[in-house]
Amino acid sequence: MKSQSALSMRTKQGHMLTTGCPHIDAELNGGLRTGQITEIYGESGSGKTQLGLQLGITCQWSVARGGLNASAAYILAEENFQSVRFLQLAESLSEQQSQQSPISPLATPATQTSATTAATTTTMRSLFEFTDNIHLTHVRDPATLIHIVQYMLPVLMTRHNIKLVVVDSVAATLRYASFAEDNLFDPNQKTTDNNNKSMHYSNSNLIVNLARVLKKIAADFNAVVVCINQVSAKFTSPNTLSLVPIASGSNGLAERAFAIDESAVSSGSSDAYFRTAQVQPALGLLWTCCVNTRICLAKESSLTSEIAGLANGIRYMVTRRRLRVVFSPNGPSSTDGLCLGIHAIKPGHSADRNSLLIVGAYRCRIEPAVDDFQYLSPFLQSATRYRSSLWDFLDSRRIRDGEWRAMPLSYQVALYGSILMAPDWPPVVGWGAKPMASNKMWYDRWRLPTEHASKVFALLRKQPWFDATVEKNRAFRWTARFGYLDIITDLLNDERVDPADDDNYAIQCAAEAGHIEIVLKLLSLPSAVGINPAGKNNYAMKRTAWNGHTEIFRILLNDPRTDPAVAMNEPIRNATINGHTAIVEMLLNDPRRDTIDPSSHNNYAITQAAARGHYKCVRILASDSRVDILDLNIFRNACVNGHAKIVEFLLGLPQFDPTAVPSELFLTAVSNGHVKVVEVMLENPRFTFPFNDLVFDDAVNRGHIEIVRLLLADSRFKPTKRLFILGNNTSILKLLLEDERIDPSADNNAAIQNKYSSNSKPLVEILLHDRRVRQACSLADLQKYQDFCQT
Repeated sequence: MKSQSALSMRTKQGHMLTTGCPHIDAELNGGLRTGQITEIYGESGSGKTQLGLQLGITCQWSVARGGLNASAAYILAEENFQSVRFLQLAESLSEQQSQQSPISPLATPATQTSATTAATTTTMRSLFEFTDNIHLTHVRDPATLIHIVQYMLPVLMTRHNIKLVVVDSVAATLRYASFAEDNLFDPNQKTTDNNNKSMHYSNSNLIVNLARVLKKIAADFNAVVVCINQVSAKFTSPNTLSLVPIASGSNGLAERAFAIDESAVSSGSSDAYFRTAQVQPALGLLWTCCVNTRICLAKESSLTSEIAGLANGIRYMVTRRRLRVVFSPNGPSSTDGLCLGIHAIKPGHSADRNSLLIVGAYRCRIEPAVDDFQYLSPFLQSATRYRSSLWDFLDSRRIRDGEWRAMPLSYQVALYGSILMAPDWPPVVGWGAKPMASNKMWYDRWRLPTEHASKVFALLRKQPWFDATVEKNRAFRWTARFGYLDIITDLLNDERVDPADDDNYAIQCAAEAGHIEIVLKLLSLPSAVGINPAGKNNYAMKRTAWNGHTEIFRILLNDPRTDPAVAMNEPIRNATINGHTAIVEMLLNDPRRDTIDPSSHNNYAITQAAARGHYKCVRILASDSRVDILDLNIFRNACVNGHAKIVEFLLGLPQFDPTAVPSELFLTAVSNGHVKVVEVMLENPRFTFPFNDLVFDDAVNRGHIEIVRLLLADSRFKPTKRLFILGNNTSILKLLLEDERIDPSADNNAAIQNKYSSNSKPLVEILLHDRRVRQACSLADLQKYQDFCQT
């Protein structure tokens, strides 16, 4: 390295690389300086790799925007390059053209002015151009790492204008220098170099050599060198030696490095505010002396502060990421650090140092004051510009149900206001009978306890950006569906809110959900408001009949504007399908009963009631002369589905003719194992049955022992000898052997021969214990069966 004078170093052009976040740049006094080694250390999941990815994007920005207008090289020793996350960061940062990082302190005011103008007019690169300027290499041992840095990297930087070198991570190879990959399973064998198997580096030599080469790279090419480092445990005794837990991404290498407490020196953070008080950067004090700037990323869990102005203030446990400058020649060290987001490090909306920095940062931001709510909703809305809708964004982040209810109150306020004002999720049009759990804007995902919902709405109504009238008064509609009577009352005091919007959908929602107080509240409004319970083709009446809200249905039925026979008598069909007897009686006794036809759609109401076992509904409908009780579909549905009480009721009607019932219905009841139905049909003297082998064979083969017992007990049934050949049920076989009319030895012991051929040992044993079977067997066959049972 050539010597330089102080004057030449003073006049040498220097640059600062922005991180993409003005707050982080301010912590670093302008960004990361070229010609230096910057170390970023922290525990797993603190955002080290992500910050390294973000630097690879900002490095490609123009100098006017705080970048280096150059490419980047990544030397990876742990995981593979996260290309998907890299593109996501590039997309997010590309939308932040109006939020520029601070200009380097070395720039003149004139340069700053021109830089701002240039940055405003700069055309953003396409996303894939960012990946084209990233050069990757993977290493797994220290010798390869040093060889790449010393020989390959200078050539690569010259050819491709590389101004950023990221080593992720520097400790992944150096901490395991004593163990080459081919000696993993022999810790006592001396580690050799991968090339000639003769050179052996000590840890100290490796660290010093690597630092020397990286510093030369930074100086010769005026580049930013970033070394991502792992952490090791910090012990209370300075002489304590212990095994350090294995670091993530180290491919299963056995950790053998010893760690010594260095709390007395400045290599780690001693700030009790950080979780890093229990950890320290890996590679020890020697490596500390080799880096110029040290940045610490840490995670911490803490309770949020209480919301001002609310009784019984709510506190939540949240996880935050913090960035702290431990030491740097470019500026002072941090005192309290900077709070970061959890998904990316990017510009935020709030002006304070604890600003929201990324989508989903509700997990880590300190609870804001009530007056800060206006920052949150615009943030949530702008965060969805990269997706098809807010609903897709929330679903991708799994923000719903329990996740939604566990959020801090301030974020519930912001998020609830955003979803109440967001456009409909496009696929919801024509949703129909699809599962509601797949509906991304399903209202039930955002349900809150009534008392807590009142707090959310009270705060939300104070926000200037919130408008309860958008999206056809969705706020009023959802509130009616949830049953929040106090909130409904409050919204009705707002003259902008239209409770009759969208063809009176609000009262329909309240009626469907069974909130009678809200229904009465809306019906009591002046007629000028325009509340009409018959809106959307009497939707309220149809849904209350389906859900069985008897009192609400009574209120709607007494309103002359409603039509109980709407949609070809859908209300009575809905009520009978679900067995709501009281509603069926109300409809049949209504003064407008002449317009209500319970037999519409080919006796649909009573046939469906019979299929679902709604006995009381069947009796009520059968008493109406308009219903055709002789419709065999009624009996068929009850018989096939095993509703014996309805079968018995129908057989007891004088006008019902059992002889008209097809014989296959009896066989169906036997096949389905409906014991009570079979018993009712056998006990009816007017019923004629097909007493043949087909019925009995089916019961035996399907193992319906109770039906077999019923058939054997009926004198009209004549069992045949072939029954023993059927089935493999031991209980049924024993039941058959108890009937003296059945001979198990018929047809030259066909039964035991059949079970022996089918390898049914339990059945052979049962038959062999029968005296009639043994007497019909030859000595050879008897010995054969006995040997079979003993094996």
